[in-house]
Amino acid sequence: MRLRAFENLGLVSFRSKKVAKAREDLAKAEHLARQLGRSYEGDLCGVLCHLVRLEMAERRYEAAEKYNEQRLAILKRHRGGWGDETWSSGDLPEAYATRGRIQMQRRLFRPAKNALLRAHGLAQCPEVRKELLADLNKVKRILAGVEALQAATSSEEKYRWAKSIADETSEEAALWYYEEAGRLAAGDPDKLCDIYVAMAVTKQEVGDFEAALRYYEKEYDIVVCDRPAKAAETLINMHACDLERSGGGGGGGGLARLEQALRLAEKGENLAVKSKVLDQLVKTAKEACPEKVEEFKAARADLGHVVESEAEEESAVDHLSLSDLDLEITDDEGDEECGSRPVAKSKRRQKVATTRNEKGIYIRTHSIISNAGRTCACVRACVRTAALR
Repeated sequence: MRLRAFENLGLVSFRSKKVAKAREDLAKAEHLARQLGRSYEGDLCGVLCHLVRLEMAERRYEAAEKYNEQRLAILKRHRGGWGDETWSSGDLPEAYATRGRIQMQRRLFRPAKNALLRAHGLAQCPEVRKELLADLNKVKRILAGVEALQAATSSEEKYRWAKSIADETSEEAALWYYEEAGRLAAGDPDKLCDIYVAMAVTKQEVGDFEAALRYYEKEYDIVVCDRPAKAAETLINMHACDLERSGGGGGGGGLARLEQALRLAEKGENLAVKSKVLDQLVKTAKEACPEKVEEFKAARADLGHVVESEAEEESAVDHLSLSDLDLEITDDEGDEECGSRPVAKSKRRQKVATTRNEKGIYIRTHSIISNAGRTCACVRACVRTAALR
């Protein structure tokens, strides 16, 4: 069948990172499914599911929302199943959850809350319900932060709340609030450094490596004179960003950057940072300058075992039960970024380090599946500014 052929071709193209071809083939499959009429709405729903994930992977959230709303309308119409075929019970809550996550990226937090609550009410899988509850807790903290930001009167308060909201969100929403925090932090080098690092990490996570490097350079320009060890760490992160951009290939440019980082670590008399630099120099020199490998290995061996002086504040995230969330489904689908009433701010897990405040954000990637819109896999990853693992 041509419909299935175009659908499979689209999936193959997407997995091969041929996004334009994937979009073209899936659009043809969608057109054929619509032509075939209501008896093929199950197939249409599956194609729309793939299109949603493709557009979300490309961070085209308006297009993703359009396809998801079409899919949601079909699922609600056929909630009892398609003829003899019983549709997966996870599809409708997954579509509502996708609506909520798209709205989160568009900073429509109250509508996102409603969509996630509907998804939680419909979901039957315990693991899915647990993940949705975590999302609802996040929305609770964001709504509290937005209301606090709107009520704040001083630049210091506004900066603190803007950065707090950005830390809770991801991708486009996080970038918007970090930019707002950056405007409020103008003139404060320490705050600007934190924002530049957070912006660099977020840009790196969305694949904009050039922008990420520019933000790392801005941080480097601030700290290079007075805080050489921190500047060395920034160069390490820039090296990691370059590696990710090039697919892991090293080179002479990377070696020169790391050697500069080594000089800064020595100037700052920071053994922990120096050991990190030497570890990376050994790996990079194997490809870029093999004759220096033994030199770097010997220098690293001289340091022995170095324990980083980092302390972690164990303030666990409040994962409340649904009844404690102080959230309810409303018919309000407006675009306000605030909740309907104040909500107490929850504690968040923070990483406190001697060299920099690390920013942790949650991102979600969605796998495209070939089984006509069946249950999708969601992977949560925690991203840290310490780019080297």
